[in-house]
Amino acid sequence: LPGRPGPRLLGVPARFGPVLFGHVATVSATTRPLRPLPTVVTLTGMPPADPSPAPRITVIGKPGCHLCDVAKEVVERVAADTGVGWQELSILDDPGLAEQYWEMIPVILVDGEQHDFYRVDEDRLRAALKGRRHWLRRR
Repeated sequence: LPGRPGPRLLGVPARFGPVLFGHVATVSATTRPLRPLPTVVTLTGMPPADPSPAPRITVIGKPGCHLCDVAKEVVERVAADTGVGWQELSILDDPGLAEQYWEMIPVILVDGEQHDFYRVDEDRLRAALKGRRHWLRRR
């Protein structure tokens, strides 16, 4: 029958329209739009967490700084182990950061608060990410 599409064959380009029960549907101005997909909900009844949360660790430094390179290696390792996001900012790109931190780079911020500068202690950074202070750490 003219106007009635045949069964969908493998390898037929999708430009012919969506597949409905083995037939290619014709798309016209009178075709209803598809319903939006339902919102995904977890077992707790809450929407799933954002897969890319805001970074908790910030490394402030500049290109060519050897201490910054070492600090970034430590931060990258801790962030990968803990699943925490991190970002890098350059004092060359932001005059405010340059004025505040130019003689302390690299500076590490955790949740926006200054954590370390010059050298990064891996254990102390892990403790800060867990919410513990280094002087309260149990031995």
